[in-house]
Amino acid sequence: MHQHSRRYSVSRRGALRMGLAGAGAVALTAGIAAPAARADRRPDGSRDERLDSALAGLVGDRDDPAVRSVAAIATVAGADVCWRGAAGYADRERPSRARPGVDYPYRIGSVTKAFTATVVLQLVAEGRLRLEDPIRQHLPGVVPGDDRLTVRHLLGMTSGLADFAALLFPTLRPGNSSYREFLRAMGAPIAPRDLIALAVRSGPRFEPGQRFDYSTTNYLVLGLLLERVTGRAYAGELRRRLLVPLRLRGTELPGGPRLGPRGLRGYAHFNDREDEWVDVSDRCEQGWAGGGIVSTLSDLSRFFSALLGGRLLPAELLAAMKTSSGAPPLVPGGPDPRDYGLGLQRFAHPRGDVLWGHGGYTHGYRNTVLSTSDGLDRIALCYTGFPTRPEGPPDPAAAFLQTAVEVIRPGG
Repeated sequence: MHQHSRRYSVSRRGALRMGLAGAGAVALTAGIAAPAARADRRPDGSRDERLDSALAGLVGDRDDPAVRSVAAIATVAGADVCWRGAAGYADRERPSRARPGVDYPYRIGSVTKAFTATVVLQLVAEGRLRLEDPIRQHLPGVVPGDDRLTVRHLLGMTSGLADFAALLFPTLRPGNSSYREFLRAMGAPIAPRDLIALAVRSGPRFEPGQRFDYSTTNYLVLGLLLERVTGRAYAGELRRRLLVPLRLRGTELPGGPRLGPRGLRGYAHFNDREDEWVDVSDRCEQGWAGGGIVSTLSDLSRFFSALLGGRLLPAELLAAMKTSSGAPPLVPGGPDPRDYGLGLQRFAHPRGDVLWGHGGYTHGYRNTVLSTSDGLDRIALCYTGFPTRPEGPPDPAAAFLQTAVEVIRPGG
């Protein structure tokens, strides 16, 4: 809890624009009525009940796997609130209910990109890199056009490199890929250089800087880049620069496929096993520097508080992280290029207020972390499993996130 409080005025009828698609975040839209989730109690009972009810709205009946998600966990932390909630099953096979007092490790997907971007920008601050450095200067021969493709292009998703994930999973949308396809892609580790080569073989999608196209391949190249510049492994540099200084004890880049006994189990549907949830927690996550981190809600909240609070980067580089390229999107849908900077995303409210953070989708897990511009107030949400029925809600997290925004920005 901060010793001083800040109040915000915001329209409760407004909705945040959160066009992240493959990045894994969600749009804040209409409310969802549901029974209350269990949460840590604080003096404001009505506020807690609103958060509890909205969080529980993400979760369906254990015996009806296609309705809503299996579990949802969340935190809302800041000057005026410290709330934790949980609903559904952390492990539906045991079965074990999700508990708000447990800080579950889980696979954070593309939220990893904010960590990687921060380390790269720290190297820029130290004068070991420049945003306009061509990749050939540090990693010759890894990607085509490396004399024109810069560090900034990679960070801002304007490189033109194809997304290896779309090539590993031709039908990536939840519920559409087959279990056989999943096992083929995640059953054994694939070296980042091999994934980059897979993307390169499909050819460039455009000249660097000409378009915006969300591609995790960019961040695999950035992982190799920071290893080349520092002379250390990505996981070690991540730990040295971020995990240890910020005491992120629940965060790691796993060395093996197992999530661990304390982890929140992730579940997915597949088109050949559509009538059941499949536990996909233990697998070889191929995202590495673009999506491979395991973390917890409280660690993510602490990281974004430090980042937005100015403790990790100089002001000019934090400002650069918040600045979009202005490049038009390659294809409709997906993240809005106006809201994507250098590994950091803007979530704009119609009244003009702004939150910053990142979203992440990976098989079995979706999560979003949001922070006010000063890092004082944060929202972190993860839910496991995804609804597949056409008549189901298009985004089950929308109501919770809207309620949480109203809690940290009351008024209007």
